[in-house]
Amino acid sequence: GFSPGALQSLSRGPTAYLVPRPSALSPDAACTLSIVWSTVHVSFEVAGSRAGHAGLIHAAAGGVGLNATEYAMWLRMRALGTLGSLAKHRHLRLAGHGEACTASSRDATAFTHGLGSTLSSGRLECVLNSLSNDFTAVSFASLAEGGCFAEIGKRGIWSRDYAPRPAPTVRYEPIAVDVDMGEKPMWQQGMLGWTGARAAQYVVRGLPRAVFDFRSSIKLALQFLRKGH
Repeated sequence: GFSPGALQSLSRGPTAYLVPRPSALSPDAACTLSIVWSTVHVSFEVAGSRAGHAGLIHAAAGGVGLNATEYAMWLRMRALGTLGSLAKHRHLRLAGHGEACTASSRDATAFTHGLGSTLSSGRLECVLNSLSNDFTAVSFASLAEGGCFAEIGKRGIWSRDYAPRPAPTVRYEPIAVDVDMGEKPMWQQGMLGWTGARAAQYVVRGLPRAVFDFRSSIKLALQFLRKGH
């Protein structure tokens, strides 16, 4: 689970934010999943995603992106995605997520051409978005009727009133699990419990990670995090 102020030497938080850790997860693997997996699960649940759907996952090499790609494959969806550097493209291909390496998350023009080429005359049933500006507009315009745009970003996002409505059934859904966490602690405990249950069945696994000693290497850890590795 997690606790407010988790970098303090002493942290107090609601027990609702904790559940037993399954033996299938090491402590460091478990700590990569608390908010990330809940965000992915809620996004796909809200979108009504299922086998055969095409889903676009922005920033597919990030924490949410990696979890979402695995989740989409588990659902037998067609998982498309955006990535930044060539190293991240190679990383996902080596992890067996080659189709997720389809378009740029840095250049909106390259993204537009890449997505159009990949979809051809097809459309998306779901977008899991964490980017902004032209990426948002192009992604939204690529949705099929009945599709859902799940917004997990924080900066420069649309409001529900601003989002265009190209078809009556295209939905724009801001997802804020961190807000729900504070307002619905027992709901969040249910999410954590579900994460643990799936991990125990080896359906969910921890994200790639680098582990640092808290006392001696906290500055090094934060520097590493800032570099986006």
